[in-house]
Amino acid sequence: MAANVASIMERGERLDSIERRTDELQASSANFKMTAHRVQRKMCMMNAKWTVISVLFGIVVAAVVILLILHACGVFDKK
Repeated sequence: MAANVASIMERGERLDSIERRTDELQASSANFKMTAHRVQRKMCMMNAKWTVISVLFGIVVAAVVILLILHACGVFDKK
């Protein structure tokens, strides 16, 4: 009978330990989710920034090429 009581007590301690670890894991996963969302937003903004910079650079290069072609054709020469 004493052995049964001891095994029941050990089982209760193991269940308490499992419950505590489960709570810690749940808190850790919530923290991970918030951190992952923050990193995702940061990377999205960085990607958008570089996209805008690339598009603006492409527009400037295209404008310079067009102006050089027009100048070579004599469009800007005074008559």
